[in-house]
Amino acid sequence: MRKKAVSPLITERKIIKDMIKDYEKKEKEIKDKKSKLIKSLEEVENSLQTIKASEGKSSEMSNSIIEEALSNESEHEILGRDVHKVLQLLRKKGKLSFALINKLFGKDYETIAEWAETLENEGFAKIKKPLICSPYLAIAE
Repeated sequence: MRKKAVSPLITERKIIKDMIKDYEKKEKEIKDKKSKLIKSLEEVENSLQTIKASEGKSSEMSNSIIEEALSNESEHEILGRDVHKVLQLLRKKGKLSFALINKLFGKDYETIAEWAETLENEGFAKIKKPLICSPYLAIAE
């Protein structure tokens, strides 16, 4: 039996059709990935908005605590304005990490350590220095 000859044109058409199918398949995959990325970005944006909103509330709360702290003049005279604010925050929260004090007041570690020593020496707080995390102040017992 004689083999039927396949025209080069037919072979090229088949190759082109296969290439188009592959292209369309990859194009769909890319669109799906793009949709997933857009959805992920939207979720991240929503999370950021939630965080910003909660930071605003936290900042408002910290400001009200700081204002309340300024109302007690006798401690303010003994400790100084910023240290007094730290003491009032400490009384509200029970403990404060040096990292949080840094974030709220923008002071370096050395200054925060001095404040902590002042509060400890005055009997208001205890400095705790865990092995794993940042040092923190706790209410003196």
